[in-house]
Amino acid sequence: MKKAQFEDNRAALSAMGRKGAKEAAVTRAQRREEKERTLLEIKLANARLGKETDEGDIQPPDPEVVHALEDELRSREEH
Repeated sequence: MKKAQFEDNRAALSAMGRKGAKEAAVTRAQRREEKERTLLEIKLANARLGKETDEGDIQPPDPEVVHALEDELRSREEH
C-alpha cells in the first residue's frame, strides 16, 4: 500500500515538475523578449540622436535607420 501511495505521489510530483518546467520556459522566453525589446528601444533612441564624427560634428540621424528600427519595434509589439 505504501508503495502505491509513493508511486501516486511520484506521478503527481512528476506532473507538477512538468508544469513548472513549462512555466519556467515561458518565463525565460518572456524575459528574453523584454530584453530584446529594451535593446531595440535603446538602439532607436541612439539612432534618433545622430552620430558624432571624428571632427566632433554631429551628423543628423539617418531616417532609413530610424524608420527600420521603428518598424521592427512596432512589429514586435504586434506579436
